[in-house]
Amino acid sequence: MNYALAKKLKDAGYPQPLIAYTHMWKRDGSGVKAYCPDLEELIMKCGDGHLSLLGSEKDGYVALLSEDNVKHALGKTPIEAVANLWLEINK
Repeated sequence: MNYALAKKLKDAGYPQPLIAYTHMWKRDGSGVKAYCPDLEELIMKCGDGHLSLLGSEKDGYVALLSEDNVKHALGKTPIEAVANLWLEINK
């Protein structure tokens, strides 16, 4: 996950833990940091619906969440797709 996506999550209210391993933080040039959750954590934060992740390295990925209605998001990697799904859910 790149800094820009981690910052989008932070700005949208994604929890920023007080304690996390060093590799789970990204910093911009000024030292401002944002937490980079792993794929499993993002999936858990997306809610209680059925989450599907489809795609390939060649074509990109789509994350789908089926609850009362279907929400979806795209990404170049699985973690980008699920992070974008979390952002979609938490607009």
